[in-house]
Order: sequence, then C-alpha cells, then structure tokens
Amino acid sequence: MREIIEDVYDCTDCNHKKSCDRIIYEQQQIPQIAVVLQNPGTPPEDIKEAENKSLRGMNNAEKAAYHSGELKKWIVSTSNGNQQFFLRFFSLLYKNNLIRSQIQNVQDLKMYVDSGQVFKDVYFTDGLKCRGETKDFSHKHFKYCMGKYLKREILALENLKLLFVFSTRSWEAFNSVYDLKQIQVSKVESKKVAQVHGYVFRTEIGVEEKNENRKVHVIPLVHMSQVSRNNTLRDSYFDYLEEGMEYFSKVVTI
Repeated sequence: MREIIEDVYDCTDCNHKKSCDRIIYEQQQIPQIAVVLQNPGTPPEDIKEAENKSLRGMNNAEKAAYHSGELKKWIVSTSNGNQQFFLRFFSLLYKNNLIRSQIQNVQDLKMYVDSGQVFKDVYFTDGLKCRGETKDFSHKHFKYCMGKYLKREILALENLKLLFVFSTRSWEAFNSVYDLKQIQVSKVESKKVAQVHGYVFRTEIGVEEKNENRKVHVIPLVHMSQVSRNNTLRDSYFDYLEEGMEYFSKVVTI
C-alpha cells in the first residue's frame, strides 16, 4: 500500500485542472471487508485553508495518516447524517457476523472509530481520488482512476472477501473495470445502482504473478446521503442492504 499512497499523491495524470488535490487513507491492516466511496468532496474555503496549513511540510505517508484522521471525523459527523448512517451500517455488519464489535448506539460507534478498530475491520477508499465536485468529473475520469489505483488497492488486499461500492458514479465505473456476475437468486436486468442496490455480485481479482484468481463479492449501494436514500427506487435502503449481507454470510465465512 505504501507505493500506492506515494503514487496517488504524486499523480500528474489528471488533466481535469492544473492543480488537483488527491486523497488516500493510511490503513495498515489488511481486512476482509472494503468500502469504496465516491470521491472526496470539496470542503468550505475556511476548512480547506486550515487543512492546507496542516498538510504543509508533510510527506505523503503523513498526508495519508492525516486524511485517515479526517475520515474518522467524517464517519461520526452529525452535520451530514453520516453518524446515523454508519451506526446502522456497522450494526448490520455485526448482526451478520461480518465484524466482531457490537455497535448498538452512538457511543459504541464513536469508541469503535476513535480506537481505530474500524480500520482493522474495514478498508476505506475512494473510487476517484481527486478532490472536487462530483459533477465536474467524467465517467472516463472515474474509470481511469479506478483502473490505475483502485485495482491495485484491491489486489493488495489479500484477505478481501466483500466489497461495498457506493453511488451511481462509482458503480458505473466499477462495472467498466471489472466483470461482474450477479449471484443472488433474485435477479434484475438492469445494472443501475438503484435497481441492484443490496444485491450480491461476484468478480475475480487476477493475481498474475501467482497465476490465480481470487473471488471477491461485491454489493452495490445507492449513495449514503439522506437525499439519495430517500429517492431510491426500491422500498428500503437498509432492508435490501441487510438481505445482501445475509445472503453473503450464507455463502462465505468471515
């Protein structure tokens, strides 16, 4: 992962802007579960200015560690609804025996995150590493970034068994990078994330140097924002997510 961190922060491939801020998170564990978020958003100017001051003089490893600390704050943030979302998300992971830490309330969630146990259980990354407004990035940009960096991250996660991919943009690009097979009994024709939200897919991660393929299960999810969850075409965000987790737990042991 160290080499990937260096490459992300030193990337000069982006032609989106003359200057493009990139983010990746320092996580030293190799967990069995990973979360692919959409992309780092653009913070308000005052926060961005303070962040730039904090990052000044840091090497790339220190930047990744700093951004991991900011990710912890983001997970438990109340201003964007993340705290309630991740409270339910991690509770479902525990309920389906996918993590060992029981998350019953906000205090449990904060302890889980602050202690760093969250990063021992789940690897967090962004499909697109570039910071900015999502609408300003093309599908080609998402696909290129996933092909160059996310594929390497997933390959390096030797224990990976389950991957959650959040948002339409990430799911569309992920479909372009990997061949995916839906394995759940209930099948739909569409691969739009709102239609396959919570369903279990499977893909093979090539390990060329070992001449073998690892099977990784993938669950696509509508963006976690409250607006997106309210607008989902299916009945219930968390009900379908739980169905997917239950199905995965039956076919794979973690």
